[in-house]
Amino acid sequence: GVVLYEMVTGRLPFEDESPLSLALKHINENPTPPRRYAPDLPEAVEAVILQVLAKEPSDRFPTARAMVDALKHAWNGPLLLPIGAASRPARSLRSLSQTIGDRMASFSGWQKGLLAIGLLVLLLIGLGGTFLLGWGGDSAALAV
Repeated sequence: GVVLYEMVTGRLPFEDESPLSLALKHINENPTPPRRYAPDLPEAVEAVILQVLAKEPSDRFPTARAMVDALKHAWNGPLLLPIGAASRPARSLRSLSQTIGDRMASFSGWQKGLLAIGLLVLLLIGLGGTFLLGWGGDSAALAV
């Protein structure tokens, strides 16, 4: 649901600077209706997206197939684009062209630190595995 929301709006359903505030929004608030950011989005498609993001599991689609069918049905209405609209990229498509460097520049200091620690841990695991595998010496010399 979050990926679908981001695909049509170019934004996340919940945004906040603080991870704690963001988590509380996930728990206590409903997402901003997608049509606020993508006014041309059909209401039926917005309804499908909001149902996928429902807080209560019983309010969501019972299966992925049911969601896909509802989404196809929502898009089946006539698609009328103004003249020249097909030649202009949508705002959400432009936002997808952000490079990794742009995204890294938007990370806060603690996020960059956490990423660096994660990469260091992966490096140490790789080096440790290489060391342990090499520690056994020449296995052919041990064969009797």
